[in-house]
Amino acid sequence: MSEQSLASPVRNRSSALGWILGSLFLYAFSPSVTIFLSRRGLNAFEMFFLYSLGSVIFLAMANPIIGRGGRTNKTRGSLSKTVLLGLFGYTLYYCLYLVAMTRTSTGGVPMVMMANYLWPLFTFILIALWVEHRAVRVLEWTGLVISAVGVYFSRASGFSLDQLGSLQWPLIALAGAIVWGWFSAATQKWKIEGISPILIYNLVAVVVSGIWMLVQGFGHLIEDPTTTAIAIVAGMLFNALATCFYFAGLERRPTAGQLAVFNLTPVLALMVMALWQKVPMGWPVWVGAVLIITGIMLARMGRLAIVKKSTMS
Repeated sequence: MSEQSLASPVRNRSSALGWILGSLFLYAFSPSVTIFLSRRGLNAFEMFFLYSLGSVIFLAMANPIIGRGGRTNKTRGSLSKTVLLGLFGYTLYYCLYLVAMTRTSTGGVPMVMMANYLWPLFTFILIALWVEHRAVRVLEWTGLVISAVGVYFSRASGFSLDQLGSLQWPLIALAGAIVWGWFSAATQKWKIEGISPILIYNLVAVVVSGIWMLVQGFGHLIEDPTTTAIAIVAGMLFNALATCFYFAGLERRPTAGQLAVFNLTPVLALMVMALWQKVPMGWPVWVGAVLIITGIMLARMGRLAIVKKSTMS
């Protein structure tokens, strides 16, 4: 792939940023909703089943409407690859993430979030190496790593490892981040785009979590219909809609700086948790925000150098 083909038009880059900011806003609420539902008694697989069910309902209604635009209703790639991505990408990621978030101690939630939100780093690296077949430039590496370090600081103040309960939960969340990076890169590699594949991902998730629910029982969902309804609506907004925005941005080939904007998610998510779930915040959050923004700017500078060079050649 030539450098010229890697240079996205300005309009596409601006459009990508808009979709990224939309998904960023929605992703910022997702951890608080997960903790809220966990405190109301839902376990990880109950939550995932209801999230996926809400997503399927939303996407089934949205697909015919948005599909009139022409592009988003087309599934590029074979059905088998889409199902594979749904099983070993989308479903596996959410299983790892929700298990880690719901089983760690209250004090360990920020560390789990920190590990999980390294997925923008893995996504960009895999897209550059696997999809675009190019080396990651020094400024891009530097910016992305600084942003990732900023994610570490974007945690609740006063946190220590003895609050974690078990180190396995952040490691499980980190595995989820790697899975999401592969999943995102694979959709671009195989050109699987639009709403229809996202609907298939969630259908696979409903089947997997539904089988688990059949084994474990649906008792709690029937006992507390209010919590069930909240989880279904949360799936519509913070899974289905957020995922649609995310891939709409990704399909426009965002720059390194734009992709690094996702590293702001834990900062915003912790702010939401501080207001809603009363999670304390201190100076590390603001240090993290400065590092993340600095990393974004450096990554963007690295990408702009590539674009400038390609336009001159």
